[in-house]
Amino acid sequence: MLGAVAQGQDPSAERRQARQAPDVASLCDRYLRDVTEPHAKPSYLKQQRRMVESRIKPALGSTKVAAVTRARISPPFTTD
Repeated sequence: MLGAVAQGQDPSAERRQARQAPDVASLCDRYLRDVTEPHAKPSYLKQQRRMVESRIKPALGSTKVAAVTRARISPPFTTD
């Protein structure tokens, strides 16, 4: 750590940024609010909400968006 600080890096800022990075649940909420609600028909919106709430959030909700990999989202979803 001291070496990184000596080179001008700020390890605490990097940790702070990682903690504040968006998770999948907040990204899903933003998608529903900003994209689906204004543009979708009610039946499609209902379907999208159901998918987000029943599949995506339980499996990946607390995962940081940057940590999502192709292997992680391939069926079956994992919760580790």
